[in-house]
Amino acid sequence: MKERDLKIANDRANQEALIAYFDQTASLLFEYNLRTSQVGDEARIVARARTLAALRELDGERKSQLVKFLVEAELITGKTSVIKLSNANLSNVDLRGRNLQGAIIP
Repeated sequence: MKERDLKIANDRANQEALIAYFDQTASLLFEYNLRTSQVGDEARIVARARTLAALRELDGERKSQLVKFLVEAELITGKTSVIKLSNANLSNVDLRGRNLQGAIIP
């Protein structure tokens, strides 16, 4: 029973971390115009730091959801991505069946 409880707690923590990431990134998008920010802007620096931290914490399923969110929010697409994923922990990310056209994923 303890193992099951631990799995449930870990799953809940992963989901809460993902939701917090979505909320924080949405705030940067709407309040600080993240999508149109320039290289070196604080919004970009914070977004990248939060993204890398989240990708270190999350399980594979939620990492996949995070990457899909970044694609759909047009933060890692186009000629230059707003959030660089270089050195990001993308282990256990499953992107099969996802439309990643234009995404810049190392």
